Amino acid sequence: TFNSMEELIADYESEKLHPADVKPALSKALNKILQ
Repeated sequence: TFNSMEELIADYESEKLHPADVKPALSKALNKILQ
């Protein structure tokens, strides 16, 4: 769990977080916001 967008970006940039892990969660969150 990330407490801020900055934490997520830092882990993504340092390759601690794989793009395949980000995509489904981000898609789900965006869909929820847009509905």
